[in-house]
Amino acid sequence: MAIYHLILLPSYPVENAVNYYKNWLARHIGPFSARYSVPHVSLAIFKMHVYKELSLLRTLESAAAEEGPFSLYTNGFGFLDSTRKVYIQVEEKEQFARLSDNLHEKSTISLLPKANKSIVHVPHLTIGRNLAHKFEPACRLFQHSIVSQTFTASAVTLLKKKQGKSEILQVFPFLSKHSPQLTLF
Repeated sequence: MAIYHLILLPSYPVENAVNYYKNWLARHIGPFSARYSVPHVSLAIFKMHVYKELSLLRTLESAAAEEGPFSLYTNGFGFLDSTRKVYIQVEEKEQFARLSDNLHEKSTISLLPKANKSIVHVPHLTIGRNLAHKFEPACRLFQHSIVSQTFTASAVTLLKKKQGKSEILQVFPFLSKHSPQLTLF
């Protein structure tokens, strides 16, 4: 079994902003989980047998090709107490949830048991997670901060975890292709 992560990568300016806030947080609270992770918006995380990988790649390529590029807007900071997470909120939740559902339903991911997958429906860019006792100071630090940027999602990236590190397996562009219609006669 391997662990896979389906993500959207933000534009360079948004990536820089996320890294700036990660460094700012580290200066105030010290080291934390996710400090050095590459800024991204998660769509799905799942476990799957490697022998199914070729099927996954084919179905994701087809599903992604049907999608069109769209804009995502960052809008302020959010806090999730259950995971002690600080993140940048990303708007366009409905369009993101539709993309997440489409990629799930039209790919091999849909065939996996629920216990082996987590489909994300609320887009965000993580600054820090599992902050434990550092969570409250982190929330206070960001509660009045403002961040507002736009980036275009034009592809989805599939990562595969190997020896504790994630590597890019493939990038699937959004091509706005329509799936072929079946005719009855």
